Amino acid sequence: GGVGTLATCLRGYSADAAIIIEPTEMMIAPAQAGALNFRIHVPGHAAHGALRTEGVSAIEKFMPLYQAIMAYEAQRTATIKDDRFAAYAIPYPICVGTIHGGNWASTVAESLTFEGRFGIAGGEDSAEAKQKFVDMVMAAADKDDFLRVNRPKVTWWGGQFDSAGIDPTHPIVTTTSTAYEQISGSPAIQQGMPYGADMRLLIHHAHTPTIMFGPGDVRKAHQPDEYVPLADLETVTRTLTLTILRFLGIKQ
Repeated sequence: GGVGTLATCLRGYSADAAIIIEPTEMMIAPAQAGALNFRIHVPGHAAHGALRTEGVSAIEKFMPLYQAIMAYEAQRTATIKDDRFAAYAIPYPICVGTIHGGNWASTVAESLTFEGRFGIAGGEDSAEAKQKFVDMVMAAADKDDFLRVNRPKVTWWGGQFDSAGIDPTHPIVTTTSTAYEQISGSPAIQQGMPYGADMRLLIHHAHTPTIMFGPGDVRKAHQPDEYVPLADLETVTRTLTLTILRFLGIKQ
C-alpha cells in the first residue's frame, strides 16, 4: 500500500504540511499505528486418517501458537500505553486473517500456513517489533516436543506499515482543529488511528508534518456498500478549505 505516495516522496516532493483524507470520523489524527503482515508456516507429519496417531497434525500444532500470539497481544495492550490511542480497547491488534492447512479430509495435515497483521505501537521500531514477535513464536514452539525440533517459519510479506506521528501542537493540527470547530460547531477531537496509512511515508520519507482527517468510519471501509455520510463529506470539505486558507495565511 502507498506506492503512489512513496513514489512522490522519492521524487523529492515535500511540503510544510499535509492532510491525508482517511475515514477518521472527522477526528484530527496526529498519529497512526503501524501494521505488519506476517505469514507463519507450521509443519506436521502426514499419516492416513485411520492411523492418525502415527502422524502429527499441523492443525493441532497451530493452536498453541495461536494462543501464544493472542496472549502476546494482551501483554502488549497491558504494557504499552499511549494517550493518543487510549480510546481503543486493543490499540495494536494482532489479527489472524487466513488459515490454510492440510490437503485431504482423510489425511493428517502435513502442514498449515496462517497469515495475519501485527499492530505496531506509536514510536515502536518495526525491526525490533518483528524480532520480538519471532522470539515469542519460537518460545511457544519450544514448549512443544515436535515444534522444538521441527520449527515453524515466520516470514514478513505484503503491507509493512511503520507507525508515525507529529507533535499535537503543530500548526497543521491546531489550524485544522480550529477550522473544524468553526465549521461544525462541535469540539475537535484528537485521536490516533489504529491502522496503517500513507501518513507514515510523508512523515518518514518526505519529512512533511502530516495528519489524517476525513469523513466516514473505518468500520465501513473495505467492504460491500462502503460509504461516507454526505453531511460529513460537506463538513470535511468546508473544513479543509478553511484550513488551507488559514494555514497559507490568506485573508478572507
